[in-house]
Amino acid sequence: DALYAAYYNSLAVMKAEGYHSIAFPLISSGIFGGALDNPVAVSARSCMRAYEAFVEEYPDYPVEVKLCAFKADEMRRAGADLGR
Repeated sequence: DALYAAYYNSLAVMKAEGYHSIAFPLISSGIFGGALDNPVAVSARSCMRAYEAFVEEYPDYPVEVKLCAFKADEMRRAGADLGR
């Protein structure tokens, strides 16, 4: 829930400031992932859920979101988990 809130609240601030694009790191996907079995997947899913909720709430506000990873294999794992 905290990851989802971090992503969603960032999108809300982006909108409040009048921006239409944002880049996110995979928050808590590395050493700060703690005891999560697959922190990359958890972070990617949280970002996707926040994005989907945001565009549902603001369908007329165009937004572009980029998700960034520290390592290429993290991005591959995130994409595989999201079916991309």
